Amino acid sequence: MANGCEFDADCRIRPASHLLGCTCPTRLPYRIELLPLKVLIVEDNPAARVTLEKILSLEGFYVQSAGTLRRGKELLDGQAAIILDLNLPDGNGVDLLRQIRAENRSMKVLVVTACADSAVLREVRTLQPEALLCKPLDVSKVLEHLRATN
Repeated sequence: MANGCEFDADCRIRPASHLLGCTCPTRLPYRIELLPLKVLIVEDNPAARVTLEKILSLEGFYVQSAGTLRRGKELLDGQAAIILDLNLPDGNGVDLLRQIRAENRSMKVLVVTACADSAVLREVRTLQPEALLCKPLDVSKVLEHLRATN
C-alpha cells in the first residue's frame, strides 16, 4: 500500500473508484487483480479426480471436475486448461480433444491415460495436446504444465 492506495495482485481488473483521489504516481482508475486459472478435470476414477482436485485447489487453481465426457462438455466454457482422461464411461476423451481443436478453443489440454494402444496415442499426438501424461500421474508434471499456462 503506497500513499493510501490499495494495489494488490490477486485476481481481475475492475473499476476502483476509491483510487481516483490517489496520490500514487500512476493514478490508475483500476485495481489490477489476477484471477486464478480455471482448470477442468475430466476423469472417471473418483479417487484420482478428487485427489487431483484437492491438490490443484491447494495450489491456487479454480477447479471444476467431471466424471463423464458429457459433463466435461457441459463445463468447457470459460476454462483455461483441461486435464483429460481418454477412457471415460460414456465415450473417448479423444472426441473431446478433437472438439476443442475444431472449435479453436484457446485452452491448454493435458491428456492423461493408462492407454497403451499405439494407434490411439498416435491420434492424440496429431491433435497436439500440450502434454500427454501416463498414469499413474506425476502431479509435479501436471503443475509444471499448468503453471506454464499463465
